[in-house]
Amino acid sequence: MDPTESSSGSRRAPSWPGEPPSPEDRTEAVFHEALRVPLDARDAFLTRRFPDDSGLRRIVRELLAEHDEASDQEGFLFGGTVAGASFADSGAALGEITSTNARYRIVEVLGEGGMGVVFLAEQIAPVQRRVALKVVKLGVEARADLARFAAERQALALMNHPNIARVYEAGATRDGRLCFAMEYVSGRRLLEYCDEARLSVRERVSLFVTVCHAVQHAHQNGIIHRDLKPSNILVQTDGTAPTPKLIDFGLAKFAHRTRSEHSVVTQKGLLIGSLDYMSPEQARPDHVDVDTRTDIYSLGIVLHELLTGVRPAPMTAAGASALDGLERIWKREDCVLASRRVATLGEPATELTRRRRTDPAGLTRQLRGDLDWIVAKAIEWDRVRRYASASELAADLDRHLQGEPVLAGPPGARYRLGKLARRHRGLIVATAAIIVSLVGGLLASTGLYLENRRAVGLLQEERGHVQIGADAYQLEQLIRQADRIVPGVPAQIPELRAWIRTAETGVLRRLPQHRARLATLRDLQARTSRPPLESDRRDAEVLAQLVPALERFASRTGTLSDVRGRLAFAREVQHASIDSHRRAWDAAIASIANPIECPQYHGLRIHPQLGLVPIGRDPESGLWEFAHLQSGAPAVRDDRGRVRMTDATGVVLVLIPGGRFVMGATRERGDFPAGAKSADFGARPDESPLNEVALDPFFVSKFELTQSQWLRLTHEDHSECAAGTRPAHMNYVHTLTHPVERVNHAAATRAAALLGLRLPTEAQWEYAASAGTTTPAFWGMPEAGSGFANVADSASWRSYHRDWQYARWDDGYAKSSPVGSYRPNRFGLHDVIGNVSEWCRDEYSETAYAAPVVDGEGTRAIAEHDVYPCFVSRGSAWDINPWRARIAWRIFLPPFNEERLGLRPIRKLER
Repeated sequence: MDPTESSSGSRRAPSWPGEPPSPEDRTEAVFHEALRVPLDARDAFLTRRFPDDSGLRRIVRELLAEHDEASDQEGFLFGGTVAGASFADSGAALGEITSTNARYRIVEVLGEGGMGVVFLAEQIAPVQRRVALKVVKLGVEARADLARFAAERQALALMNHPNIARVYEAGATRDGRLCFAMEYVSGRRLLEYCDEARLSVRERVSLFVTVCHAVQHAHQNGIIHRDLKPSNILVQTDGTAPTPKLIDFGLAKFAHRTRSEHSVVTQKGLLIGSLDYMSPEQARPDHVDVDTRTDIYSLGIVLHELLTGVRPAPMTAAGASALDGLERIWKREDCVLASRRVATLGEPATELTRRRRTDPAGLTRQLRGDLDWIVAKAIEWDRVRRYASASELAADLDRHLQGEPVLAGPPGARYRLGKLARRHRGLIVATAAIIVSLVGGLLASTGLYLENRRAVGLLQEERGHVQIGADAYQLEQLIRQADRIVPGVPAQIPELRAWIRTAETGVLRRLPQHRARLATLRDLQARTSRPPLESDRRDAEVLAQLVPALERFASRTGTLSDVRGRLAFAREVQHASIDSHRRAWDAAIASIANPIECPQYHGLRIHPQLGLVPIGRDPESGLWEFAHLQSGAPAVRDDRGRVRMTDATGVVLVLIPGGRFVMGATRERGDFPAGAKSADFGARPDESPLNEVALDPFFVSKFELTQSQWLRLTHEDHSECAAGTRPAHMNYVHTLTHPVERVNHAAATRAAALLGLRLPTEAQWEYAASAGTTTPAFWGMPEAGSGFANVADSASWRSYHRDWQYARWDDGYAKSSPVGSYRPNRFGLHDVIGNVSEWCRDEYSETAYAAPVVDGEGTRAIAEHDVYPCFVSRGSAWDINPWRARIAWRIFLPPFNEERLGLRPIRKLER
């Protein structure tokens, strides 16, 4: 840490050659000279040093008054202390300092400010470490100074961020002086580090984003720094990456603290902070109304200096009022964009750009556009136009680094023209007088009018370019956010309503404007043979994708319609699934808890599940089944009590009882307990070792997800066996009750999430598929699967003959069959083997079964994950060799693979 940058005695980085001294330097020098002048001669001395009635004379006079007041209050807290003693000397002589909670050995004096001194110290007890020890100075007794010291200590204690110096311990020395120990940061100042390391513009911006996040953390804790400058940002380089650290909260203000609480109240009219980096509102005499946006302004000045090597504009000449000069800069009258500022530096620009690994022309190109706009927005004179928070500034810088449109953009036309008018007020008045007296003035005024119209047109055109890119980005973000607000439950109603309002009042409102602009650009291209302007070509490319995407977004089957449907479902789901089916739920709950009626559940007690409706027990398995309302119409049973699927039927979920089972397969009988499992001579090494897994009860789909259910959910179907297609040499046509396939892992995961469901773990899938059996297939041996599974048989051979083994039976289906066409397993689940392969949640690992299970869903703690992972699918598809139709057979595929892949979702039992 470099504590010499304390809030009352800060050191500035040296100015560039030719740059006048800053107001801080002049004020400090005159202040110290005035202390040696007798009281009755000080006014004359200040008049000589500042001939004009300048702001600096007022500042020095107020500093002198504050100093005299502090001297008059000697003995307020520490009576008997000599006011003029040098604490640096006494501290060095002490050798050790003992506080309320710890003991320190002084190593050296790091720095001395107006109210305190900072030592590099070694903490001896209770722990050993190096710290920066800040202790109030001997003789410092003014209440305001003590309050600031306590406020800095409290501000640092409130925060816990890796980029803010931490407080280890706070207390008082044996003689009653306030002190606190903080993290010792052995780093370089931000500008010095970046210049010495010759960081590029991109690297500097990336480092600055970290600083913004640290400032945001302070603001979230209600703390305004009020003295942000490069010397208060240090960069540590003792780790794997440079780490910025924010220090010196001596001028911090608590944003939300009431006046009745202990707080530092800044004296009216006294400037607090560094003029070079101070916001306009902080410099006003009545700067009580200062909020977090004052730090945003300071961050903008630091960013400008970090990028260009200089602050936004040079200070005024020594004879002029410094505050008047700063006001001209604050109001942007002497301020230019960062890229143009570089062009005015002259000879120093060569050295500046060399430290950024570029040349003056290259630096200008890098700053022009995004960074110009971002810096300009951060240092707006009107704080309403600045970034609302440090995180918003960081987000815009991140967008620039990622090549995305930034939100800052150039200022609006009205604001720009207002500035133009104020800047040339004299010219406009003179022109008006000439018009009255001379007829020839009419030509000048007409020219000015046309120039203004051209300026307005250019500004509106530039705004249009930025708006197109911003809308494309907003549309992308809305679609991503929509996938996170799922499945549509009562708790999500406020978020769903806010999303719809944002979509309707934002990018959708400008759809007619984008359509018209695209039509204009296409018409212009058709009517002229000249190549279009670069900006028009760029707009046409973006709009050619944006307009159709917006139309799909707003269509009957688009994202907006889906989210509105989720909102409607969220409002009705409680009544539709529970309140109106109270008797059915009471009967189901009592039946499941009855060990005589449903012994499989072992007395399991559940409560109504939002979004589900009981549809009774399966007549063969005896397990309870439930209709999933959001996926389609509730299933109905035929005269024999069996569920019959139609195009309109939604997902049917079976409540699977929890329990333990032996997972995996092996060829060796001695590898598992007697009777626990049959030997599987087709077992592979990645299906062992056998391991016992305990699972909680869960819901699983009775059938594979159908094409009609997928179509209602995603409004598209790319299945190989899509409805209406006919396999070669077959007399049947595929329907919407066939399983959906050609689904990759990401699409399967998203589809399940939209319904509030998930993909099963391998353990859940195998447990549900085996249904308590211990044979390789749930019906026994794989080759005896006629009537149980859709695999490669004689029908498959007739449709597409290949060089592999086919079963001798003929089930009439060459490819996929309608779900439920074959006999179920003991849990009442159909098609767990054959038909389509079903995605699981697990990432594939050859040694997965050796990893421990960490929860009741069968999740395994796999130590290492592949850079390019594959995911597991189970059950295989219609073209599987019948001798391989084994439950334990694991298939691993890249997440983008789609061939013959579908899904059978699950749902957690809410208890």
